[in-house]
Amino acid sequence: MCLPWCCWPFVDVELEDPPKKKDKEEKRYIMVEDGSLFYPTPEPKTAPVYYTSYPQYYYVEPAPAPKPATPKPDKHVYWYGSSRQEVDVQNHAIYKAHAKPTPLVPYEPSAEEQFWVRELDGSWTLRTSKDVGDNCQPGYWQQGESGYHHFYRTA
Repeated sequence: MCLPWCCWPFVDVELEDPPKKKDKEEKRYIMVEDGSLFYPTPEPKTAPVYYTSYPQYYYVEPAPAPKPATPKPDKHVYWYGSSRQEVDVQNHAIYKAHAKPTPLVPYEPSAEEQFWVRELDGSWTLRTSKDVGDNCQPGYWQQGESGYHHFYRTA
């Protein structure tokens, strides 16, 4: 686009032979905003297209039929769940069916960590976890009210 204060001259440059004129040639020009006239560019001729293979057809599986809508009740239906006592009974039944006694053992105590041990005569002694594991078996672990573990010897 040429600006109004610009004076760039337009020159017709033909790179090919000019087209043969017909008896009465009709020229069409393109008007641009600044008033210059341009010849329209000739449309290029397209070459014929030859296909080397047959067109490919695709099979699309039909979508499955939609499920029928479920009917909704006309009135609001109230549903009351189990009471707290019924839930407790159900939970207790599940616990009894699947519960296995698991020994309560301190989680990865160090070899020097000390625990109270209830001896066979009823006295209490302080022993390391290594000593409890090696010399005080058989027995069981129990957690006291204070949260600390105690070992009770049974034989």
